[in-house]
Amino acid sequence: MNCVTQVRKRKGLVTQKSRPQPAAVNLADDVVTVIGLLNSHPFVQKIIMSKGKSPTVVLYTEQQLADMRRFCCSAGDASTRSVLGVDRTFNLGPCFVTVVVYTCRAVVRNDTRSHPTFVGSMFLHWDGHSLTYLTGREDVR
Repeated sequence: MNCVTQVRKRKGLVTQKSRPQPAAVNLADDVVTVIGLLNSHPFVQKIIMSKGKSPTVVLYTEQQLADMRRFCCSAGDASTRSVLGVDRTFNLGPCFVTVVVYTCRAVVRNDTRSHPTFVGSMFLHWDGHSLTYLTGREDVR
């Protein structure tokens, strides 16, 4: 082993040891982290907490909403509009993730000449009950 290789390996070990190791976290720690992001991260828009229920988190950016309005709600020709899809996914950890998707008509794939599906807003929730989706509906945009 030459001198340069030894120096690189040593530097890598020092760098690896200096990185903070993630602490073992549980669901409550994750929720507290998300609550802390509410006022500092542009993707975390709303956290709904009620007594006796798990919290729900609404995630989106203003650009995502503008794109969804543009491609799904425009008054133009029906062939230029997109269908808004809602899908509740399973097995992504302790919570459910409900994702809104739409077809972005401004982008065309080179290989298939089709429009890609884009992800819109997301909803994190810890139960699959229908009432969970109605929580906070009085002030939905």
